[in-house]
Amino acid sequence: MDRVIKNTILLLTLCMCLAALVYEGWNIVVDYVRPIWAEKFGFIADFQFFYEGAQRFLEDPYLLYEGNTHDGFLLIEREGRIDYGYPPPAVLLFVPFAFLSIRAAYLAFTVFSVVLTALCVVLFKWLYDWNRKRSVWGLKWWAILAFVFASGTTYVTYIFGQVNAVVLILCLMYVACILDERFILAGFIVGVGFWLKFYPVFLLALAPFEKRPIRLISSSALSIVLIPLILQPILPLELYRRYFFEVYPGLADQTAPHIYNQSVIGWLTRFVEPLSMYYNWGPLLVDARVKVANLLAMAAVFGWIMVGYYRHRERKLLHYACILAASPIVVTYGWGGTYMLALPLVMLAMHSLFERSWVYALLVPFMAVLFIIPAYRPFDLGDQLGAVASHLYYNRYLFVTALLLLCSVQVKSEQEKC
Repeated sequence: MDRVIKNTILLLTLCMCLAALVYEGWNIVVDYVRPIWAEKFGFIADFQFFYEGAQRFLEDPYLLYEGNTHDGFLLIEREGRIDYGYPPPAVLLFVPFAFLSIRAAYLAFTVFSVVLTALCVVLFKWLYDWNRKRSVWGLKWWAILAFVFASGTTYVTYIFGQVNAVVLILCLMYVACILDERFILAGFIVGVGFWLKFYPVFLLALAPFEKRPIRLISSSALSIVLIPLILQPILPLELYRRYFFEVYPGLADQTAPHIYNQSVIGWLTRFVEPLSMYYNWGPLLVDARVKVANLLAMAAVFGWIMVGYYRHRERKLLHYACILAASPIVVTYGWGGTYMLALPLVMLAMHSLFERSWVYALLVPFMAVLFIIPAYRPFDLGDQLGAVASHLYYNRYLFVTALLLLCSVQVKSEQEKC
């Protein structure tokens, strides 16, 4: 009887995710692809920043950070928005797309992200099955695959043209190297990831507990240093000075109170601001109290994971999934799309819940719904239900991920040993 109920829940979850996926696919075509193809450009935010930055770079490398305007998101107080706010080497990812028209480039990058997402799930399942004799794509994994594509964090990654799928697959490749004890290659992947987006560096929090910690840490540091030197002929060192002394400090000191920002800083900023600020893209200077609270939260979260890993080093996949999930929690701009890094932990949780009784399995569709709704979706009933309901809804990615971290790290689970 228990198995029948769990299979029913599983099928309902799969159907719900497929329905959401069809709806989201239709929205992408109608609201983004079709207008762009008709040269009626709507809001494709991040990809347009990357695309225009790459075009400036092709014209003259020194123009990479010269795209400041005053009509967008990532504002710094002195100069307006930084269109391209990533480290200099990251522009190389977008250079091939800069040779295309904006509409062709956007479509190509979307397809690229979709393919990477599929590869992420396949690679993650391969990591999950690392020490298992059988590797079967059962109904559970098909439901998980449908959920990953239907989740709001994946959806906004596609429509905004963000790089989260690229960052996630680099992080999973790092974990694969750790499991295979290829620590020098793992360090090189950290270096590549660092110069795309800083998040892969968080994975080094568990490096002291690996078999060759010095080799892993030193190879990571060396690759971070060598990559700019190797790329110096095409990426002048002046760009790094500008990034670390002009661009990044401005971005790091400010935040957005918009509900799309699901980090601790975003949540606490909304907590101290009136409801009218919930849809304000900022920028706001981060309150000193919020900074301190975020540092304490960062220490607590990563400390919790590290202690758990020290006690159960055989559970590598689970703990690295926790590190990835913690990353969007502790940064200044934990956009809803950035929570794509939390999907490995959510996938593990879904699989583990289906291994338990049907009562636990009931949590799976509920959790799926919370992540399927995009982080920027307003909640009209929030005003009527009160501030507590509003905070629970507008910070659901943060709270669900934090709860999964709390429940996952210290609890023994035979299913998650890897």
